[in-house]
Amino acid sequence: MKQNKALVLAFTCVMALGLVGVAGCVGGKTDTGDGYEISNQMLTKGENDLDYLHAVAKNTCGRTETLLMSWDLFDENGSKIGTALGGTEELPDGETAEVEAIVMPDDSDMIGEMSEHVASFELSGVYFMKEENARLEAKKEELRQEQEREKMIDEILNDRD
Repeated sequence: MKQNKALVLAFTCVMALGLVGVAGCVGGKTDTGDGYEISNQMLTKGENDLDYLHAVAKNTCGRTETLLMSWDLFDENGSKIGTALGGTEELPDGETAEVEAIVMPDDSDMIGEMSEHVASFELSGVYFMKEENARLEAKKEELRQEQEREKMIDEILNDRD
């Protein structure tokens, strides 16, 4: 009788560990970087038969920010077969938001079938859009000022003639 209880206990432990291992393979992946944490990443099939990569994004950059995320999707041979894009808007620092990234296959014949072909995925980029927009605006202002200086120099040179 004691052997049966020991076998049942051992079997239960093995099954529990196996389920935890399977759950870890199916989803739950976390990526952390400078200003973000992307967790619970998993590929799913939507009601509209399109494929999505779901994740939870946490903003840790110190300010409210709009995040854009991209993932590369790979088949069992390690070949890139698609991309997923998703994001958050105005996510306060320290807060989390659900992300539903649309999966876009490299081969349009695979639309709606990606969940059957994707063996793995990697977060390929996290972009801070407010920061990026501020950088672009600063560059635009720098170029405008440079054009003004060139215009003034041209006017001075033309006045000399």
